[in-house]
Amino acid sequence: MRVALSAACALLIALPLDLAAAQPVCRKVVISADPKYPPLHWYDGSTLTGASVDIATRVFTRLGVRWELQYLGPWPRVLSAAEHGGVDVVTTLKDTPERRAFLDFTKPVLSNPIAVFVTVDYPVNYLGRDSLIGRKGGLTRGNRFGDDADRFVRERLDVEELNDPETGFRMLMAGRIDYFMTGLHAGRATLIHTGLEGRIIALAPYLAETSNAIGFVRNSPCRALLPAANRVLDEMISRGEIKQILVRNLERWRRLPVLPAD
Repeated sequence: MRVALSAACALLIALPLDLAAAQPVCRKVVISADPKYPPLHWYDGSTLTGASVDIATRVFTRLGVRWELQYLGPWPRVLSAAEHGGVDVVTTLKDTPERRAFLDFTKPVLSNPIAVFVTVDYPVNYLGRDSLIGRKGGLTRGNRFGDDADRFVRERLDVEELNDPETGFRMLMAGRIDYFMTGLHAGRATLIHTGLEGRIIALAPYLAETSNAIGFVRNSPCRALLPAANRVLDEMISRGEIKQILVRNLERWRRLPVLPAD
């Protein structure tokens, strides 16, 4: 009887260890990003690169975790892969209710205000987002600007979803839309790429003052790294490292503003 009880107790003690050992382990973080959103992230023809990519890979390197960058094609495909567990991390993007269904977010990493871009001869005295009502606008398909701004765009504005910011700026120059909305950093980078600096400008005030964060796929075993990633990000922010990375990538883009054809 004592032998049977001892064996049962040993089994109960060992059981939690066995269950813990059976839990999935994050052996490598697979990272993806929007391939057409410089200087935060873009595909240069051979790999994903940009400020947010540098930040994320630096975080995982400092945590001693292996990582891999995976180019998946257009932004909606990246989000779909995250939703269905095809990647572990998306860097960086807006924290929205629909994305929270499959992503958990780090602390805010990069300030990414949403700007309204217009041609220099824009005829309206712009006083804020209400000035856009009744005019035809554009935004990049899949872009989100935060709860309040997204609701305003959806309910009050007439906007067309386009494939990328470059298409939006070309349509703006052709007079097919009156304004184009996108992140300030990405918009300025696209103007460099298209040679339209000085012909298209960003208006103030911004449509939304928002930040981007790194998204961890909820069902990924790498989700367990999120608290540690936040600690590394705190250190990087306090040292001014994030700002340096952003400036460096904007200059890098200015020297070689090229996106491969789809």
